[in-house]
Amino acid sequence: MDINQLISSAKKKQENNQISEAKQIYLKILESDPKNYEANNQLGILSLENSEFELAEKYFYKILENKFRNEQILNNYGISLLQNKKFHQAIQIFDEIIIKNKNYSSAYNNRGLIYRELDEHDNAIKDFKEAISLDPNNYVYLNNIAFSLIQKAVDFEQPELLDLALVNCKKSIFLKDSIDANLLIGDIFFNKKIYHLAVNAYELTYKKFNIVGDRLTRLILSKLFSADWNNISIFIEMFKKRIMQKEYAGEGMPITYFLESPREQMEYMSIHTQANQQRNINMNVKKIIFKKKIHIGYFSSDFNSHPVGQNIISILKKHDFNKFEIFFFSFSNLVNQNNPVSNYVKNSKNFVNLYGQENSNILNKIEECSIDIAIDLNGLTAGGKPSLFYKRIAPIQIHYLGTPSTLGPGIVDYIIADKNIIPNETRKYYFEKIIYLPKTLLTIDYSNLIIENSFSIKQTDLPKNKFIFSCLNNICKINKNIFQVWLNILHKIPNSIIWLSDNPNTEAINNLVKFSEYNGIKKDRIFFAKRLPSLEDHLIRIKNMHLFLDTYPYGGHTTALDFLYAEVPILTLKGDTFSSRIGYSLLKSLDLEEDLVSNSFEDYEQKAIKIASSPELLKKIKNKINFYKDNLFKSDFLTQNLEKAFEISYDMYKSKKMYSDIDLS
Repeated sequence: MDINQLISSAKKKQENNQISEAKQIYLKILESDPKNYEANNQLGILSLENSEFELAEKYFYKILENKFRNEQILNNYGISLLQNKKFHQAIQIFDEIIIKNKNYSSAYNNRGLIYRELDEHDNAIKDFKEAISLDPNNYVYLNNIAFSLIQKAVDFEQPELLDLALVNCKKSIFLKDSIDANLLIGDIFFNKKIYHLAVNAYELTYKKFNIVGDRLTRLILSKLFSADWNNISIFIEMFKKRIMQKEYAGEGMPITYFLESPREQMEYMSIHTQANQQRNINMNVKKIIFKKKIHIGYFSSDFNSHPVGQNIISILKKHDFNKFEIFFFSFSNLVNQNNPVSNYVKNSKNFVNLYGQENSNILNKIEECSIDIAIDLNGLTAGGKPSLFYKRIAPIQIHYLGTPSTLGPGIVDYIIADKNIIPNETRKYYFEKIIYLPKTLLTIDYSNLIIENSFSIKQTDLPKNKFIFSCLNNICKINKNIFQVWLNILHKIPNSIIWLSDNPNTEAINNLVKFSEYNGIKKDRIFFAKRLPSLEDHLIRIKNMHLFLDTYPYGGHTTALDFLYAEVPILTLKGDTFSSRIGYSLLKSLDLEEDLVSNSFEDYEQKAIKIASSPELLKKIKNKINFYKDNLFKSDFLTQNLEKAFEISYDMYKSKKMYSDIDLS
């Protein structure tokens, strides 16, 4: 049989889906004719279809070596380079195609995909626009431009681009009702913070296609933000199954709101890291250039009135500037921000604005500062750039305050905690080494605030002579289980109300009220606190509360500190995860574990009822908070211990010792 007959036979087998047999024939052809165009081309195509991108690259390159440089071969070769993360080589190939044929829409689209991987949003959008102009009925191109518009809207705080993305998604669905377009509509509403519409879009996708893919954590979080608990347990169980199957199911941060097991968190963060590091494989090994001062870089999108900003500002101001050179790298736009945190950071001598910068510029700016220790204040929270830490921007990388869990293998060297948050029993569920602070990892310096007389009950719009339970945690921390416990408490303390945080998402408030009424608690016992313009006003107002009911499994952090400073007791449920043990850590430092820390929902409910029924017990607890609370609000003490930890980690690096836990407790 000659080569033409063999090729004809192989193609018939392809048509009959006998792929393995077809491959064997093509390989047989290459044994006698290694340069055969058709065999290399078909093997390259089959390799692309089977996600064997290195093989695909090899076969297409063989054709190009023989000077067959038509648009189709170049395009397939460029795709294989793109999939193998050889982005700049791939761009050159697509440039060559466009020079040959300005009407080759696929080349613009594929080059746009590369720019998207490089976070060059404008170039990506420009190329997708060109591809659409050449092929306006290509739904894939419409999905791609929508995706890039969403990315740019989020990274550059341009929400109007989300509306443009929605227009493209609707056009795409008109052409073909695809999974991608439906999921992108969910993403648009998620980023608009219209969470109930995000839920609708994600659930509709699931109903149509029986899949939500890597939007599963977003779906669950959107349901929590909407207080839409219908079927949420089904999706959480689906997520746990994905962990068992080692499948990626979306962003890592949302799991801290619904997973109660540190083991499951660790297992998923390993999956999450593996999926995301594939985009950031150019790992750098950083060396310390020894200087008179240790260069500390704080990286955050939250140098503003965000809780992380409130927590960190007193530490930033109290560093020993004789020992440390402190740099601030902001991922968000601080230009129009006017608050104590933003003003301090942007007016400091070592402020580095990373907002709106391309990755190459960001890396160059960081390099210029010769950072020894990078402190990541975001982790996997919104606005952060974990991709920088995957790439290794400093010899020592530490995570603090942002994400209350392990981040995953190989991202940072240390995570900051205390022995109450990460006890010996759960230490094994953290990839990082632990910096154990002596007391608790949180503090806020309220000393500059002017706290005057408290608001009257009338000013709070709350009824008089009622026992006031309160929880001003973010509404996404409230789940069905803890809310049911609160309603049980209200049933047993008839002369009581509960005061929750107001939310721009009226759907969430409506759902909470409906659930309450369904369970026999009238809506006139559920109140929602409007946001106040200043921290001082907030601290004055909450003094009127009697008992703060903490959420579970993600408890209050900064909000808990606010209430304790206002001498309002916090009742918390201690779990096993980082996010469920902050309240416990704070209360233990006040010697209030026995009265205010519970180990089960039943214990939580009983303790709440006991406190609400006993004015003497409530007074005793408040007196104890007043007596011990200075233990919590010592930013000098916390800063000194952080600096000790930084110096120990720096000395370990200098002496080339293996990193180990740093125990300052």
